[in-house]
Amino acid sequence: MLKKSNIFFNLAKAINLDEVDLSHITDQDIKHNLKQVLDTYTPQKRKTTDVMMKIVLTDESPIHSKPRRLAANEKTFVDSQIQNWLDAGIIKESVNSPFSSPIVLVEKKNGDYRLCIDYRRLNRKIIKDSFP
Repeated sequence: MLKKSNIFFNLAKAINLDEVDLSHITDQDIKHNLKQVLDTYTPQKRKTTDVMMKIVLTDESPIHSKPRRLAANEKTFVDSQIQNWLDAGIIKESVNSPFSSPIVLVEKKNGDYRLCIDYRRLNRKIIKDSFP
């Protein structure tokens, strides 16, 4: 296994193992083990969390906003993104919630979209928590 060492390198921009520069590592055992880890590593998304939270509102009346219109290509993107999140366990379907907030698509610099939710109406009703 890897020994405790000060090994720093940037994998964020690496596409494959050949692009990772390990020349600064002199210990051959560490270099070999590191190559094995990099070769077999696959990131795993966490599907659950232990964090429980409670949002307290100023009153019991639900916030219901109508959906905003989307162009056909935007609708396709939204449907695909939602399905990906459902499949990955990031979100789950809500059947009978009286609350709804509209989807907002923000165009990125590269032309792709970022799916966001407009929670401004809901945020106005949230009682701020005094605990940091």
